[in-house]
Amino acid sequence: MTDLSQDLIRYIIKKRRKEKNLRLEDLKDRNISIATISFIENGEQRVSQEKLHYLLTKLNIDPASLKHLIAEEAERIEELRFQLDFIEALLDNNETTIIYDLLLGTKLEDFHPLAPHFHYLMGLAHLKKQEWHKAEHFFQRAILLCRHHSLNPSDNIIALCLKELSTCAYHQNDLDQALSFVNQGLEAFQADKERKEVRYILLSNKILYLLRAGQTEQASHLLNQIWPLIQEIELTRVTLNLYKFRAILLRKSKMFSEAIACCKEGIRKGKKNLFLSRTYDLLNVLGSIYLQQKAYGKAAYYFELVINNDKDVKFPRRHIDAHTYLAILHDGQQNWNKAEKHLEQAIELGKKLNDAYRITKAYIVRGNSLKNQLHYDDAVTSYKQAMILAQNHHYKSMEAKALYLMAECYDKMKEEKEFTDSTNLLFFLLKELNFKEDEDDIFDVC
Repeated sequence: MTDLSQDLIRYIIKKRRKEKNLRLEDLKDRNISIATISFIENGEQRVSQEKLHYLLTKLNIDPASLKHLIAEEAERIEELRFQLDFIEALLDNNETTIIYDLLLGTKLEDFHPLAPHFHYLMGLAHLKKQEWHKAEHFFQRAILLCRHHSLNPSDNIIALCLKELSTCAYHQNDLDQALSFVNQGLEAFQADKERKEVRYILLSNKILYLLRAGQTEQASHLLNQIWPLIQEIELTRVTLNLYKFRAILLRKSKMFSEAIACCKEGIRKGKKNLFLSRTYDLLNVLGSIYLQQKAYGKAAYYFELVINNDKDVKFPRRHIDAHTYLAILHDGQQNWNKAEKHLEQAIELGKKLNDAYRITKAYIVRGNSLKNQLHYDDAVTSYKQAMILAQNHHYKSMEAKALYLMAECYDKMKEEKEFTDSTNLLFFLLKELNFKEDEDDIFDVC
């Protein structure tokens, strides 16, 4: 029999036993042990056909009709799979209004072959509402059911759940946990199962988390491994993310022409496929490249394009990035008031979204602007805000940046004790980071 048939036999046996309110102990006798019954139900090891038929008979299942029973159960499961796939499509399109009614109307035993899929969708429904802890509960439950009941879904449901757990951790500003989950997801991925695209999503997310953690060298190495395979990636949103990461890394290496070409190629793909959020990301990166070249007119055009094109602020994180870059741009032109207005908008939006990384960056940019105006006391206050946020969320690279700039201000202010304290903290932090001058972001115009 096929593995699918074996899985269905296990399900049919367990379902019949539960319907009869029988424990394993109630079925044992001198011909069959509890261990053997458990092996049959959990598929932990092969047992003889004789033992299997004996257990079927004890449960009043005619072994001769087993093939028919398997076909019936397979048909019911296939119909339910279709319904769950439809619900997932609705979730992908953010149609969350009727999702709970549809999902809550589905009653499945924990050992049902599609129980992990059901819990995965419940997790997705909560994730869409940004209810991170509830979402985590269902993703963890889906993984637990697979392992506890020896379920063997035909897709990469465990890797998918770990991918979403990493997303939950990331949105709660826990980069270490996000990286841990993404690595577990890559380990759980099975190339011979459905939903092969999850591997590329996990790899793309890992690059993002590495960049956020200041581990640019590792991010670059991973991207270089994936890039030759980019034509194999079917999900446009993943492809566009990789274009964005590549452009950022090229910008960091001051390969500006190549970075601009990479951005523009990605933008063309995004425009063609109507992936606005990723297209706005690339527009911001493109503007940041021009900003680094001090081509202020071109840079401002792309940042303002993001803000003006998304008047309803459907993609607020892209607005935060655009406002922060515009603040850097105006600071570079000594338009202090304009820079501050953009920073206020960036920080306000960041607080609404609880986006600690972007708020930290905005505070550093504000500190730079105040320092450039020789307002060192106020600059220190802003750098301290950035440092505390970075410490709370383990953004060690950002913490080091804030500490260094704070020390610079103390030096200008001739505050010897504060300068010594901050440089001591910075030394040990850089030692912990095995520091290299390896930034992947822009905080001011050099």
